[in-house]
Amino acid sequence: MLRIYAEYEDHVNYYIIMEYIRGGNLYENMIESKFLSEKHVANYIKQLLLVCNFLHLQGIVHRDVKLENIMVKRQSNDVSEISLVLIDFGFATECK
Repeated sequence: MLRIYAEYEDHVNYYIIMEYIRGGNLYENMIESKFLSEKHVANYIKQLLLVCNFLHLQGIVHRDVKLENIMVKRQSNDVSEISLVLIDFGFATECK
């Protein structure tokens, strides 16, 4: 989960201080790695489905799930220890 540390606003802008994720987005990572095993892809899809299920249970639809909106959070250089973080809720909608 992406951490938000603080939020501020002035008469013109809103400022959100968030966690920095060093791994880049999933699109960049896939281009760089050139090959992902079926096991790793299955792990990524499982993580995404769990996130979408959680959001849907909360009545939220993201509406912009794409590789560029999925950040890669690396625990180490081991590909199996990657966590995915869904970002950019600009098009998200609350459903009743």
